[in-house]
Amino acid sequence: MSILSVSSLLQPLNTFGKRSDGIGAAVEAPKTDEAYILDLSDRKNVGISAEKSSVSGGMSYGSLLKSVQEQTVNVQDRLTRLLLSRNIDYSENIKFKIDDNGKIRVDGENAGKEAIEQVLNEDSEFSAELKRLLNDASDLAREEVQQKYQIALEDDENKDDEEKKLMLENKVIEINNQITKLSGSFSLDGGSLNIASLQFAAGVSF
Repeated sequence: MSILSVSSLLQPLNTFGKRSDGIGAAVEAPKTDEAYILDLSDRKNVGISAEKSSVSGGMSYGSLLKSVQEQTVNVQDRLTRLLLSRNIDYSENIKFKIDDNGKIRVDGENAGKEAIEQVLNEDSEFSAELKRLLNDASDLAREEVQQKYQIALEDDENKDDEEKKLMLENKVIEINNQITKLSGSFSLDGGSLNIASLQFAAGVSF
């Protein structure tokens, strides 16, 4: 599965709540506690109510979108600089995942696997910033799915059919479960940061 690069992030994410100001200059993301843990729980897999109007701790959809865009630029820049500091070639696609212990791991075979994992995990500030981005990106992915669900429900001629509505709700739950599984996955391809949960959500249809 191809996953979303920074350069293509704006297109699928602007399908809803499109902004005219774009990303703008990269803004230094707020510093986070180095013990920040990526949330891979199922606590966000419910909540398909039509009344839902905000995400990620009360942040509006538009604010979360902008935050994810800015964080993505910052994390990409920091990630590439960390690799360059150890003369690690990142021209090819390198896949990553966060393991059960919260460590950044290279997913698959790579000649510089140990060196890559070492340089990324020894920088606790970067690790926390990355995990914050992945969490926010998963929240945004769920909100994209939620909005697609609402549109599908409103446009359906049989929207008052309880069986059809239940089917759609179950599909949302299944999709959110998949987003949870992808929450810790990302890659760096030719210097572009890709986030699996966002690309998955962009490809969802009802």
